[in-house]
Amino acid sequence: MVNRWYNITDHLKQHKYRLLSLLKGVALFTALSFLTRIFKTSLCPIYYIWGKKCFGCGMTRAFISILQLNFTAAARYNRLSIPLFIGVSTYCLFLLVDILFGTKLVITMEKYLTKKYMYMVYFLILIINTICNHRLFN
Repeated sequence: MVNRWYNITDHLKQHKYRLLSLLKGVALFTALSFLTRIFKTSLCPIYYIWGKKCFGCGMTRAFISILQLNFTAAARYNRLSIPLFIGVSTYCLFLLVDILFGTKLVITMEKYLTKKYMYMVYFLILIINTICNHRLFN
C-alpha cells in the first residue's frame, strides 16, 4: 500500500505542470462563467473592437450548456465546443489514468498532437469553424 502511494505521488510530481495548466484553465473558465452570467454579454475583445465574432466566441456559454447536458444550445453558441469539450475530457481522463497507474497515455497523445502537420489541421478547423459559425448563426 505504501509503495502504491509512493508511485502515485511520484506520478503527480511528473505531471505537476500539466495539472497546474488544467487548474489554471478551470479557474479561468469559472471566472469567465461568472462574468458572462453577471454581464449577460460577450466578453470577447475581438467582438468589441471589430464587431465580428472570433472562433472562440460563445465557448464559455457553450461549455456551460454542455455541463447542463444541453448540446443543441452548445452547438448554437459555438460548433467547436462539443469536440473541444470531448478532447479536454479525454485529456483529463488520460492524465488521471497516468497518475494512478503510471501509463504514458498523455505523453503519447501529446507526441502525436504536436506533430508539425497537425498545426495545419488545427488552423483549418478554426477557419472552417469561423465560417460555419458566421453563416449559420449570425
